[in-house]
Amino acid sequence: MEPGRVQRRISTQGTIMVCRQVVSLGRMYAGQTVTVRVAEPTFTAELDGGVRVIKRTTSVPVRNVKANKPHEVSDVV
Repeated sequence: MEPGRVQRRISTQGTIMVCRQVVSLGRMYAGQTVTVRVAEPTFTAELDGGVRVIKRTTSVPVRNVKANKPHEVSDVV
């Protein structure tokens, strides 16, 4: 059984990875945390009050529910 919703932090390239599938959302959203609803045929991303539906191409189950936390200044080398 998969969780209904997961959170991901959008990379600097504007992408997230859900169920080992890379999803491009756009660089304008880089650094933001997005909530993604996971269903069998699709992913639904909620961005700035809008909704984006992405066709699911993998059947891999969800492994991580929470997004990565932003990097601290001390973590950057």
